[in-house]
Amino acid sequence: MNDNKRLKILIITDFLPYPITSGGKICLYNFVDYLRKYHDFTLFFPSNSNTIEFEKKKVNQMWGDVDLINVDLRSRRNKSFRYFFTRLIRVVKRKIDIINKNLNQDENNALNLDFSLPFAPKEKKYITELKSLFQAKNFDIIQIQLTQNLNLINILPEKSIKIFEQFESQYDVFKGYAKYSNLPVDYSNYITDNSEFLENLYINKFDAVFTLNEKDSNYFKLNLSNPKIFTSPFGVLNKDIIKTPKLIFTPKKIIFSGNEFHPPNYDALMWYLSDIHLPISRRHSIKLYVTGIWSENTKKRFKKIVPGITFEGYVSDYSEFLQDSIVVVPIRLGGGGLRTKILYAMANGAPVVTTSVGAFGIEGKHNEHFCIADSKSDFIAAIDDFIMSPEKKKKIISNAHSLIMDKYNQTHTSEVRQCQYLELVSNHIINKTN
Repeated sequence: MNDNKRLKILIITDFLPYPITSGGKICLYNFVDYLRKYHDFTLFFPSNSNTIEFEKKKVNQMWGDVDLINVDLRSRRNKSFRYFFTRLIRVVKRKIDIINKNLNQDENNALNLDFSLPFAPKEKKYITELKSLFQAKNFDIIQIQLTQNLNLINILPEKSIKIFEQFESQYDVFKGYAKYSNLPVDYSNYITDNSEFLENLYINKFDAVFTLNEKDSNYFKLNLSNPKIFTSPFGVLNKDIIKTPKLIFTPKKIIFSGNEFHPPNYDALMWYLSDIHLPISRRHSIKLYVTGIWSENTKKRFKKIVPGITFEGYVSDYSEFLQDSIVVVPIRLGGGGLRTKILYAMANGAPVVTTSVGAFGIEGKHNEHFCIADSKSDFIAAIDDFIMSPEKKKKIISNAHSLIMDKYNQTHTSEVRQCQYLELVSNHIINKTN
């Protein structure tokens, strides 16, 4: 095909990339912001917030050439169909709180089965407006994000190339939850395997899958027969990478970043506060700062565990905020993808302590680009090292920044995605002519 042809690309997502407050938003922003100079993008998304018009205005100011189409669901009457993550956060938070209080669970009530079935039908208004869009406009590529949108594959136009962009597999999140619960192994395996089967059944109907790391790609290559699999990580926005990281400094704060609505973040902060931070704060008099959106009830509950914790909320200049800090990513519940908070810390000279789950998919190594610690004692020791061992901190900061510059920057990752789009369209044209 002609590499200069502007493709019409529809992205079906659940959010606008403004304000940029989550990994999913950074991923979306990373590619659209760079690739809109090559292609014509349309974003289709539901809106349940009264701030949607303000957010759309801000995105239009950034991207006047990107079409934004939202389905207004604020006045909906039928609330029987709830979004997956709304159910998920309620279920997992309840389970985590119970687990951490060492209470006995009633086995018959140990699991809300909605947790493993994120494929509830979309509302009538949503489907009607999406179908109207297909009738009004032809798209070369339709790209779907997020597990809860997989079932839209059944209504996508046949002539468009259909891509699923996987951020995180839901069944892998459940595997992590089951590991730290008292569910019987046979039962948790049954639920997890059922969820995995359904996810793969839907994904196998797509023409292509974009994953964020090689490990996820290899899994799909082994388990799917139809889609073409691409590894396509997103990068740190070019404007958010500092030119030269500070290699010598005394850490002034510990930072945890993440929004409460994502269950792995809730579990991670609970574990860190309950088992790790108090001995660190006693030894080093260093304070903990939490960014992201957290409810007032959760803030009160966590401040009872660590009274000195500071909830910063949304930080407008995150790169500046990361200076002179240690970033902790104690994620235990995982579903693949990439941890944006780790990439951004590496890009801005903040050493990272994380778990094997947190580091999953990032092409870095333990004690070279970050420290991996899966137990309480190892996590505490790693933070101690960053505070007490300047040479180790210096080496890791330098290596981490070089990795971002080489592989995880916006330009590099977007050019990789551009080549993948062109390859898909070229193969599609060849297949139609044969």
